[in-house]
Amino acid sequence: QGLFGYSKGTISNLNVTGKIETNSDYSGGIAGYSEGDILNCTFGMDGKSIVVGNDYVGGIAGYSSVSQIGTKDFSNSLKNNGKIKGKKNVGGIFGCSFGSNEIINMKLENIGDVEGTENAGGIVGYSVNEINFSDLSSVSNEGSISGISKIGGIGGNLEGINLKSARISNDGKVTAVKDAGGIAGYSSLFSINQDSEVINSGNIEIQECNAGGIIGYIWNPFTAGNSNIENKGNITANGSDAGGIIGSTTNDMFIKSKVKISNEGSIRALSNVGGILGYGNDANESMNIIGGEIVNSGSIYAENSNAGGIAGLASVITIGSDSKIYNEGTVTAAFNAGGVSGSLSESLIAENSAVVINEGNVNAEENNAGGIIGFVGRVIFRLGSRISNKGSVEATGDNAGGISGESYSINVVGTAEAKN
Repeated sequence: QGLFGYSKGTISNLNVTGKIETNSDYSGGIAGYSEGDILNCTFGMDGKSIVVGNDYVGGIAGYSSVSQIGTKDFSNSLKNNGKIKGKKNVGGIFGCSFGSNEIINMKLENIGDVEGTENAGGIVGYSVNEINFSDLSSVSNEGSISGISKIGGIGGNLEGINLKSARISNDGKVTAVKDAGGIAGYSSLFSINQDSEVINSGNIEIQECNAGGIIGYIWNPFTAGNSNIENKGNITANGSDAGGIIGSTTNDMFIKSKVKISNEGSIRALSNVGGILGYGNDANESMNIIGGEIVNSGSIYAENSNAGGIAGLASVITIGSDSKIYNEGTVTAAFNAGGVSGSLSESLIAENSAVVINEGNVNAEENNAGGIIGFVGRVIFRLGSRISNKGSVEATGDNAGGISGESYSINVVGTAEAKN
């Protein structure tokens, strides 16, 4: 269902207004099912336009199988202003994108509210393959996005996302039962490079687990180099695993040189709450910060356990190669509260002239409060690293320390420095 029910050719330079309401699959403001290019088109010029369908529902196309959108030679745009409503695979631009997804020199913009049950996003509900944004592509959402699971300001369920010289932003509120993010609710991998920028300003609210300012849940590596990543929205999870950047991951994070990652929003959940990462405690997970800068200025609160200015609960954090870590926000939990991490099951390592500074107040309403870490197996500071706590540290019960609340070992080696 759409202005074109099925399209195999090129559709360009259309402004479409109206209501499309059906109980069928494959509904779109421009095309229900598209195997051709759609360029410079807008749906919903009057503020009253709407697309309602079952599965595969989009403001521009319900389903698109095009492998490349846009060219380097001239810019193109797709915009949706209408309300989009369906069940599975619902998006402001595309309900489902099946091609190899090369987005080149494109402006994709959604203003309308999007509602679905599973896989709902401001731009795309479900991407079967990785999406590659490049060559000054600009992607933005201002609409409210809501659903049950895998709900995101830009994408609901993404096989992966790669950015090179691109900008992505979300200003819309995202609400779900679980797996919700300002950019992606659920993603296989995330890679951002070459002067790209990712910003979320929308609030994220979920009833259960996995809420992130950028990604709710990611299960392959997160990699950032030469880029800027910001969360300004407040994150609230009635369950666990909430982070300013990532709610939960089961794989590594690699933060490389010339990267700045920051969180300004307040983050709240029952357990595992961090300014950057909520939960990352699987056996194959580690946070590797190599030459980047990470700053948290938002307040972090875990009603139960594991709250940290950078990470709530993780396995290993390695900070090296002139990296800089700053926490300025207050951190509070019943158990395991730290300026950098609430709890690490294995180790915290700072080396190669890394700088780690906590200026926020840390409070454990029960046990284990640390200026740097609440609870950790092993701490190693070496090779000119400088670690400092300037905030107040309090525990109502046991174990409060300027560096660590509770740890099995702390080793300060050579020219490294740790002070409170």
